[in-house]
Amino acid sequence: VEVLHKLCKIYGVSMDYMVGDEKKAPKVIETADLKKRYLSITLLSILAVWFVALVLFVSFDIFIKKDYYILFAWAVPISAVVSIVFDAIWNKCKLLFWLLSILVWSVLICTALQFFYFNIWIIMFIGIPLQIAIFLWAKMVKK
Repeated sequence: VEVLHKLCKIYGVSMDYMVGDEKKAPKVIETADLKKRYLSITLLSILAVWFVALVLFVSFDIFIKKDYYILFAWAVPISAVVSIVFDAIWNKCKLLFWLLSILVWSVLICTALQFFYFNIWIIMFIGIPLQIAIFLWAKMVKK
């Protein structure tokens, strides 16, 4: 009975379902372990983005003899995109507006850094209406 009880807790089902008395499938209950697993998968995916940036940086340094530090800057918006995807899948967009803000500003900063001939303040002014739009969208969705 103890083992059956532990199995029921692991799978988030009732004892009746385990012994066959209950015919319908139970609702999936998100446990703390499942949320930790989701967080771990998200963080590992973001780490993979940074690892790819590091491998590209080292490869360019070894084979082309150029330092492309900008790869690490572009890893920030790519990490934001990965976070947005996993937030949409697992968290029902709880952090969407924060992640969109990070994405907008990091893309603008990377663009300014990538192309030095642009004035950084002109590029940053593009972010103001985008940030206002994100803020208004967040207010509209909350209502």
